[in-house]
Amino acid sequence: MKRKWLKTTAALLMTAAMTVAFCACDGGGKVSVEDNDVDRFDFDAEKTVPTETQDVAVLQGSWYEMGYQLGEQFPDEVKAATALNVAGQTEFWGSYEKAVKAYDPYLEMADKWFMNDKDGGLTDMIKGTADSTGMSFNDTMMMYIDANTDKVRTAEDIGKGSAAQSGKVTADVQADDQRDCSAVLAWGKATGTKGVIGAMKADIGYGDLNYVPTLLCFPDHGNAFISTHGVFGSVANEKGFMIQSPGGSVVDPDQTYRVGIFPHMYLAAYCDTTQDAIDVLGDPDKTPVDEWWPTTTDFNMGMGDATGDAVMFEITGTERNIRHCGDDKYISKTKAGDAMVNNETSDYLVAANWYMGENMLFSSRLNSAFGLDELWPDGLARYWSEEKVLQDNDGKVDVEVIRKALSNANYYLRDDYTFDCFPDWDYYGTFVPNEIYEGFENGSIKRSDYYGDSWTEEWGEPLTGEEVQATKEFSSGWHNVQKEGWSLILDNSYWAPEPYTPEDKTGLMNIFDSNTKEMYLLKGSANRAISNIPESTGTFAKIAFADKDSIKGTGGDAAKAMLEGMEVELEMQIWEAARDLTKAGVDPDSADGQVLYGYLDTARTAIYQAQSYESKGFSAANDSARLKDYSKAMSKYIEGQCYAKLAKNDPKALKVDFGKFEATEK
Repeated sequence: MKRKWLKTTAALLMTAAMTVAFCACDGGGKVSVEDNDVDRFDFDAEKTVPTETQDVAVLQGSWYEMGYQLGEQFPDEVKAATALNVAGQTEFWGSYEKAVKAYDPYLEMADKWFMNDKDGGLTDMIKGTADSTGMSFNDTMMMYIDANTDKVRTAEDIGKGSAAQSGKVTADVQADDQRDCSAVLAWGKATGTKGVIGAMKADIGYGDLNYVPTLLCFPDHGNAFISTHGVFGSVANEKGFMIQSPGGSVVDPDQTYRVGIFPHMYLAAYCDTTQDAIDVLGDPDKTPVDEWWPTTTDFNMGMGDATGDAVMFEITGTERNIRHCGDDKYISKTKAGDAMVNNETSDYLVAANWYMGENMLFSSRLNSAFGLDELWPDGLARYWSEEKVLQDNDGKVDVEVIRKALSNANYYLRDDYTFDCFPDWDYYGTFVPNEIYEGFENGSIKRSDYYGDSWTEEWGEPLTGEEVQATKEFSSGWHNVQKEGWSLILDNSYWAPEPYTPEDKTGLMNIFDSNTKEMYLLKGSANRAISNIPESTGTFAKIAFADKDSIKGTGGDAAKAMLEGMEVELEMQIWEAARDLTKAGVDPDSADGQVLYGYLDTARTAIYQAQSYESKGFSAANDSARLKDYSKAMSKYIEGQCYAKLAKNDPKALKVDFGKFEATEK
């Protein structure tokens, strides 16, 4: 998932293809003079920098009220994110007026699908945020929505087939190569538990999603839920249902629309189980196409619940597939035929940025308008790497194992697959089956024709499978990419689950355990050196949904009950960090000691600050003030957890050993 606006046409189109979207619009797309008043983005740009640990917005009420509270609690962050997207949309469409008009067809669709009779809908949420920040509705919807183009342009769209006739694939018709997010789900035999443990990493680069907080929402008539990075996050609710959702790819560029309603928050609020969500979205085997929820962008939705029901719902505007554990897994087309795994069962599912359903095989990394099939070499290596960690820990997969799988800086290549490849592995040329270049192997396509960049070499002769396996880049097994040398030439900068490229970075990772209703959050990369977040800690914090008894003990205040649980967690993290430093004999006055004890002091400071905000909120005169203080308290508890872990022997570990002491709720 990625929302970053770049300056070149090709980059803008690439960003458009990567983005998942909500849909709404101001009626008729009318633009007032005020809409173009730059003073509406009144924030200090030098101070609006992503925080080193994840902030939380605590929202409650109708969708309008929750939208209002988001703008009220984080006005600078919302304005900064909105300004970035308004600039990008205006540049893409050529004018602000044209950008606003692009949203016109989708307001009615948003009102129809993202609407609850008691709580309102997406348009209400956008209005609420606009009202609380002073921005216009048209501005605000550009933070909630993307409307980059109504369909992917084909050769016929640009010159009546001239590109196809010349054999040139230009930047204007390139489909996106999504080198980003991935997700895993594990349960049953893999975990030894009933419920699902799921996770997703969002490689969002230096973009607006780094500004926005995690949303902890309490709709008046729905489930409490967490959306991990603003309105575009993975979600999990108090019933144990979750959606871990990486991007996908394009199946049919003639019909795949680039604007759709992103359904995750709605599903989290009103669905208790995986099957509930499938019923809302529309089961492709049972539901007519015109009754599908119009998620017309393309992405995977890894869905799991507390009963152990888990699926990967593969979605585009015109094709859908539900992948279950045990289904045949299609990898790609090769010269020898389909590369696939038959009926591999171990109670886990993994997804990168491509599809495995038989009807989804022709998703286009290059462009199906030119008969080119897709393979997603970077996604394939990520898939194998994460799958390998799960397989090696079969029967004992837990949050710690999944953390290692998704934050791995190395990549794994299986030894039972061979691909006929071209030897010119550069920005794209890896794992590419011969047959997709039929007619082009004589050099009629140059890199410059396809990439639109500085490459001028013609494609060489394809390698045999044996030659591919003999190269260092394609040897089977684990590859330590950082020790082997950083490279911008080979795709392996993207192959590891945690990429180390200039642009694509892990912006946020979440792990949710539906057995315990615990959510772990990391902001930035686990490797602090490659993180896109300034002063990132590279450590996780935990938020847990409160149980009924805890909520009853706070007079029905579920947010207060969750805060009390976070206080206990931070107390124990501080205690454990102090234990580790003492056992290791770290001198507080030594160079290392000053750093480590400094982390511990930051955590101790955070607990007092959080307690004060929590107390203020509990005694606040109104709900608005209460929720604002609760948001600050929760953000401080998360900050404290992350810094306490930095002082521990194993800062990144999620499993906490409290020894003989059993932590209890206060």
